[in-house]
Amino acid sequence: MGMYDRIFERYETKGTFAVLVRTVLQRLMPSDKLNQVFEESRNKQYHRTLAFSTCMEIMFGVVLGTHQSVNDSYLDIQDEVPVSLKSVYNKLNSTDPEITTALIRYSVEQLMPIQKHLLKGEPKLLPGYPIRIIDGNHLSGTEHRIEETRANTASPLPGFTLAILDPDNRMIIASIPCEDGHAQERSLTSQILERVCKGELWIADRNFTTIDIMSGISAKGGFFLMRQHGSLKNWRRVGRKEKYVGKTDTGKVYQQNIIVTKTKTGEEHEMRRIRIVLNTPTQDGDTEIVLFTNLDISVDSVRCSELYRERWSIESAFGEMTSCLSCEIHTLGYPKAALLAFALAVIVYNAVAVVKGAILAAHGKELMENLSWYFVYMRVRGIWDGMEIAIPFEYWSERFDNKPPKQFAMYLKSLAERVDISKYQKKQRGIKKKVKKKSDPKVNHVSTYQILKNRKNNKK
Repeated sequence: MGMYDRIFERYETKGTFAVLVRTVLQRLMPSDKLNQVFEESRNKQYHRTLAFSTCMEIMFGVVLGTHQSVNDSYLDIQDEVPVSLKSVYNKLNSTDPEITTALIRYSVEQLMPIQKHLLKGEPKLLPGYPIRIIDGNHLSGTEHRIEETRANTASPLPGFTLAILDPDNRMIIASIPCEDGHAQERSLTSQILERVCKGELWIADRNFTTIDIMSGISAKGGFFLMRQHGSLKNWRRVGRKEKYVGKTDTGKVYQQNIIVTKTKTGEEHEMRRIRIVLNTPTQDGDTEIVLFTNLDISVDSVRCSELYRERWSIESAFGEMTSCLSCEIHTLGYPKAALLAFALAVIVYNAVAVVKGAILAAHGKELMENLSWYFVYMRVRGIWDGMEIAIPFEYWSERFDNKPPKQFAMYLKSLAERVDISKYQKKQRGIKKKVKKKSDPKVNHVSTYQILKNRKNNKK
């Protein structure tokens, strides 16, 4: 491997970010591990000629953006694939949602020990409380490739997924996939509660604020901090009237104790209601934000209002996966294939989160947060193909597969120290002019899952 050592050293110097990303992904790419995840989580799907790891190799290139389409990625390794392109599509279109969930869990199991070494000593958002931020993402409409969608101008929605972010470790640690593009957050209540553990603090927007979800989290020994939904009005004040408790950068904070009653059963739940009167209205015109929480009063309401602002970190994660990765592939109309693509984007996002951890450890928080990760992704794409041709998979495997997490983290940090941060700084822009937005006409959508369900019923 002496010849490859010299080539690798050149890439470490000239393409540091590409080597960082490729090194972290190596933790996830060994075919035996991917095939094991498939075997342990599959439902009806099976392995015969086409290995699941081969499908992942094809899809990784598309999601990372080094290949334009599944067809393009397939042609790149066609000689190594024992089946036709159609068979590849058939496998992707049949991938069980349980497999996508298992893939994300697998990525966390492999990467979290490394990330913890890199972030050792970094302050927690709320010491003593593992924080979980949850939000939903409806996958955008696809091309009308499925026959039943061609006669309809409505955009076919291939699915919906809930993502759960660990903001302290900067990784998406779980997802809840749903094939029905018309599904809403509340329809997945039971699956959300299955993932709640004792002592965790769950932060969410108003779409999750139901008495069932809040009481379910509390019953499992967890805590919630959620924005009040307009339809949740069955509450009453307990004790003193609302009082002013302080202010944040965004507005004045008031609090009061309340009891929320479950309409059907009459069951009562005591919690705290926090109202933030905003200095500036939101984009939707809201002048105040109201939060419900069961956190102990030792976590004061001003701190709670600051914690809720961290909810936007999951929106930033979705934005990064959309602008820098192909998390929504418009040619994949079948829900199972679209959900798999989104899961792989989450895996790559988690790998890049470890790279961010290395940059943070090497250069500090200010420089890391001022990096343009869009520029980083573009740089990685420009180098990737040449690096994959010049350095065989076996070299990466031999060098990194069995490296202990602590040593792996130390290597990443030492490599991150070589990065010239000045080349990847965010560009400063002037103050945006305020533009009065015109109201857009309503856009109709159809659920691809429902269309395929009707097809199946019609055949019967």
